[in-house]
Amino acid sequence: MSAVLSGLGVIWAVIALGWILGATGIVGPEAKDPLNRLVYTLGLPALVFLTLARANIAELLGTPLAVAGISASLAALIFWLLGRFVLRLSPACTLIGTMGSSLANAAYLGVPLAQYILGSAAHVAPVILFQMGILTPALFIAADVLAVGHRPSVRSVGAMIGKNPLLWSAIVGGAVSVTGITLPQLVIAPIEILGGAAVPCILIAFGLSFVGEHPAAFRLAALAISVATSVKLIVQPVLGYLCARFLFGASGLDLFAMTLMSGLPTAQNAYLVAFRVGQGDYLARGTVLATTVLIIPSFVLIAAIVGVGT
Repeated sequence: MSAVLSGLGVIWAVIALGWILGATGIVGPEAKDPLNRLVYTLGLPALVFLTLARANIAELLGTPLAVAGISASLAALIFWLLGRFVLRLSPACTLIGTMGSSLANAAYLGVPLAQYILGSAAHVAPVILFQMGILTPALFIAADVLAVGHRPSVRSVGAMIGKNPLLWSAIVGGAVSVTGITLPQLVIAPIEILGGAAVPCILIAFGLSFVGEHPAAFRLAALAISVATSVKLIVQPVLGYLCARFLFGASGLDLFAMTLMSGLPTAQNAYLVAFRVGQGDYLARGTVLATTVLIIPSFVLIAAIVGVGT
């Protein structure tokens, strides 16, 4: 659990720094918008490219990748159905809740958790690969479609997909990995700088967004936040466990690892999507905070139930 507390402590510290910068006037709260645009257009695409370019995709293909993909996709589908037909959320808020229910903070929390709890960061690699290569670009494309503000045509949707920086960074990064091309350091170095800026910029913008806010403001989104949090921390790891054990016959440490990685907290990218579509800000922020805080009891419970005997 020291890895959990350490990872959470770093995240909370940078979020708090963002809030302090805004509350003291050193950086105005309005700075969150250009920060979010910077992350979307440069930081996150660079991170996606580096992740896929450096991954051995052939080695990651198999049961862990299938479990990561199936559990996340089913969790997304469950919230989408609940959001649209039970909670009656708008399409934009449904998308944000869907993202909050399925997209994990795999890189920033998943890596140290996998390293110190499971003994190797390789356990989180399939989650990162699925998210960076498929889920994240798909959700941001959907966000771009919703951000149009009117019913898009096939042509306009195609144009938006073609302009999406995450999609192209995933395609190019995957191509570099598959072909084995070695890029010169002169090319890699600036991409590393941009990719390294993605997470801190998102966290600082996240902290800035809380300046002047009162906890009561989240009450209107409390039900949706609770549902998204429950799907992320309870339903998705259960789906991961069932899929790994009964569909692929996993057991022991492999079963424990795939279940644990299915229950990682929500990534801050959900907040970035809320910025893109102009709705659901409280839902995104509430889900990120709730899942990040509750990950400690959640992981303890998973370890107690699934980790016995591994």
